[in-house]
Amino acid sequence: MEHNERIGHEGVVQKVTKQSVTVLITSRSACAGCHAKSACGLSESADKLVEVREEGNRFQPGERVTVYATKGNALYAVLFAYVIPSLLLAGTIWAMGAAGSREVIAAVASLSVLTLYYIVLYLNREKMGKKIRFTVEKQNIQSNSL
Repeated sequence: MEHNERIGHEGVVQKVTKQSVTVLITSRSACAGCHAKSACGLSESADKLVEVREEGNRFQPGERVTVYATKGNALYAVLFAYVIPSLLLAGTIWAMGAAGSREVIAAVASLSVLTLYYIVLYLNREKMGKKIRFTVEKQNIQSNSL
């Protein structure tokens, strides 16, 4: 697979088992590097733990690595995390409104549909985990000596 077909995030190995490597990735918003971020309060960063199923004997806790996913995997994840829920929410509100329901009833129904969707998604997490695969590579640290 070519490198331009992958999306990578740098992280630090937190835990290593025989079957998996757990990596801590710090996600930052686009404005995290702004010098005024403390004044506006819009910048945010969140730590995420990603468990990659692969032999862990190549990695050590504290080691800097890059976690990769293919662009196809990223699109698949976006579809199930954002596109489908948005369509369910809008479609339910539209259908309830067209049926003559009050706005409060339409809102409760749409949230109920979303709750049901996420429960079904959770129950199928193993199946989805087989489709969305991550890989881990050690970072190449090169030192420039003059």
